[in-house]
Amino acid sequence: MSVVSRVAWLRQGNKKNGGTVMKFESLLFGKKIGLAVCICLLAMALQSRVTGKDAGVEGQVVDSGKDVAIVLWGDSRENVGNATVNTLKVLQEDIRDWDIMIHTGDFTSNGSAKTWEKSLDFQGMRDVFVQGRFFMCTSNHDKVRRTYDKYTQGVLPVNEVDNTTHFYHHQQGNVHIFFCDAQFTKPAVVNTWLEAELKAIPPEDWIIGVWHAPCYGDVTYKPSYLKACQAWLDTLHKYGGDLVFHGDAHTYLRTYPLLPDGVQDLENGMVHIINGTGGASFTRPPKKVEKTAFTPDTKSFPTVTMLRFQGSTLMLKTIDTRPGKDLAVIDAWIWQKHPKGGQVGK
Repeated sequence: MSVVSRVAWLRQGNKKNGGTVMKFESLLFGKKIGLAVCICLLAMALQSRVTGKDAGVEGQVVDSGKDVAIVLWGDSRENVGNATVNTLKVLQEDIRDWDIMIHTGDFTSNGSAKTWEKSLDFQGMRDVFVQGRFFMCTSNHDKVRRTYDKYTQGVLPVNEVDNTTHFYHHQQGNVHIFFCDAQFTKPAVVNTWLEAELKAIPPEDWIIGVWHAPCYGDVTYKPSYLKACQAWLDTLHKYGGDLVFHGDAHTYLRTYPLLPDGVQDLENGMVHIINGTGGASFTRPPKKVEKTAFTPDTKSFPTVTMLRFQGSTLMLKTIDTRPGKDLAVIDAWIWQKHPKGGQVGK
């Protein structure tokens, strides 16, 4: 993908009066920058491509020479305002150039077989709820082991520790995604597994952690989850982790790069992305704190976050999936990963 193509991908969004309504944002020195600087950052990525390696992980390993496109959303259990169905329609009719879907949990109302069938019957859901395309973390609303195991069997990867779908590692090109579980598994067990897996990851590859609850209690209305996930954050950071995905809070939010203790560190931190706007409910905007890089100023609404990894460059855009909103891009961001691990150009 050329520099022009990359910019065009980010610019896709709401059109008004023949122009594109778009904000280009970077975390370079904590300031917003313009299109020209974004192009410079993108040009850096043309100098070298990062080649991922098969680390012998669970799940499907896809050709590491290709770009990786991921869609992120979650908390789709209620289809409030037809939000779940509308988002699925967007992902199947309007935005189809994605490789895998990451669902941040709360797929069902209460984990019963009845609510699993209800969620799967949302129009379009069974088409995406398939092996190799759909990935999900455990969550509080789905915390019924018998049904979770039944419905995720044959869809989600199985780990080699306890042979369940509760936690696992999926590699997509040069992107490694670690789904962690504290619903059915002791956090210490997951952390031991996580460290063993991370030891095999090349430092230039992308590393992402996924679990349902947001880590920090001040960024949304949800309480702190650090008691359960602190060790996971420490381990991810130790091995050069880049991103952490969450749901649970029914909003969209992106943080600045943060150290495991929540302190902002633009050079060595991990960015947390919360997308729980799949249709469970919608909430008032969270109070912006020092950790917050972006969250809408209005009551939350259905969105999907698209992440495109091209070598050492990450391009993110979060899209309004409501009918009549013309797929407006509400958040756009570019990140250049340092070849030896860590990030530059924030």
